[in-house]
Amino acid sequence: KKCIFRIANNTGYFFYLALVAQDLEKLRWQLLVFVLVKQVLLQNVLEAGFPTLGTWWTASGGTARVVEEKPEKKQGSQWLRWRGSSDESPAQTDAAASLPRDLSEEVAMPPVNLFDDYLEVATQFAITSAFAGVCPEVVVFAVLHLVAELSTDAYKMSLVHRRTVLSSGEIATWVSVVEAIAFGSTVVGFLILHTSSPQYPVHAVLVLEHVVLLVKCYLGWAIADTPEDVTARRIRLAMESRGKRAGG
Repeated sequence: KKCIFRIANNTGYFFYLALVAQDLEKLRWQLLVFVLVKQVLLQNVLEAGFPTLGTWWTASGGTARVVEEKPEKKQGSQWLRWRGSSDESPAQTDAAASLPRDLSEEVAMPPVNLFDDYLEVATQFAITSAFAGVCPEVVVFAVLHLVAELSTDAYKMSLVHRRTVLSSGEIATWVSVVEAIAFGSTVVGFLILHTSSPQYPVHAVLVLEHVVLLVKCYLGWAIADTPEDVTARRIRLAMESRGKRAGG
């Protein structure tokens, strides 16, 4: 319910301009402002900039002294955080010695909120799939935003927020949300086509819409959720594990 409300809140005005007011020129400019200003510029600054400042402000006193007194341990801490490797190296001794401090710093970091990240991607997918015919430039800016999002999310989840363990059930829920958005966006796209181009007969638009939906349903059925090589590898690993237990 929260997801539906947030997506409707973010995209409701665009649907009003497209289907009720039928002002496609204003809709085009509003889409550009939303993607460029809110997502590409402000969203990345809010996601990475403010949490970084908050973390620095909270830990500035003790962290600065640790870096000045024992920089080699701080180097080991960064090595441990980024690498997480068990290979023998000179930095491993420093990382092991500073492990309690590293764990306390990790616990002190704020937890990451993945709901907002998933919601942002779902909202962007709804806008680009429903209104790409009105403003094709939105797709290009959306791709640029996703590229920037990869860097900001990697930085945020590695150095700003506490490490978390992803749940497959949570991702499966958002897959269902994206599939529902895909169906709804297809219907909205053809409604915009009909309202903006009344010369096309209604029955022709309906036939084309049903053809697109049938093709989508067929591709969803024909393409397996898990690739065949991954399935074969899982079966092989399960058989090897059973063989080792039987032999033991």
